[in-house]
Amino acid sequence: MTHAPVDKKDLCQNTNPHEGSLTIPPRLQAGSRPSLAEVLARREVRVQFMQSLLENHPTVVCFKLNIPGPVKNNDYIQALFTRGIEDIRTRLQEGDRDWEESLPDLPTGPEYFLTSPLPAAQVKRRMVELEEKPLGRLYDIDVFSQAGPLSREELGLPPRTCFLCDRPAPECARSRRHSLAELLSWVDQQMDESLRRGSILPCANPSLITSLKW
Repeated sequence: MTHAPVDKKDLCQNTNPHEGSLTIPPRLQAGSRPSLAEVLARREVRVQFMQSLLENHPTVVCFKLNIPGPVKNNDYIQALFTRGIEDIRTRLQEGDRDWEESLPDLPTGPEYFLTSPLPAAQVKRRMVELEEKPLGRLYDIDVFSQAGPLSREELGLPPRTCFLCDRPAPECARSRRHSLAELLSWVDQQMDESLRRGSILPCANPSLITSLKW
């Protein structure tokens, strides 16, 4: 199973909300600030866990959030995470899910896993549709088959676009086309609009899903 490298620029451990010209929005100031070592260690655990799931299931979904900056978990991030789980479960009804687990309290950011009896390509298309929704821009939903992760390109789908422009997101990330301040401002705006609409609720407690069907 192959994975893209971690972008170290996104793991800055500065604890000052005013670093030079960077002003971190209040919603993204407080919370867990994992070190690069913690992020990499958690990633290894996640890879091994998904590999074990793929030994018994044709399709595995891993859901995280696209939150730039040093803070990776707090009440607002968990509220967005809870909404993301609801959106995924809407697109994969009960018969499409074998097993689920929610890990909301990880300092490196909340994670949600599910296995599905459906073909990975079918699941991937549904998740891409979700990621293209306004709030879904903040969702990071990976779909794996026993052959490895499925890409949009493999399904003939266009790449994800940047938060701030129409260019492919990986292109802007590599070139650092946009500042961290711009990205954080955009994320905060999405959170603010979602709170106003009631799409997410602050201080939500993601429910732990304990049903196991192997």
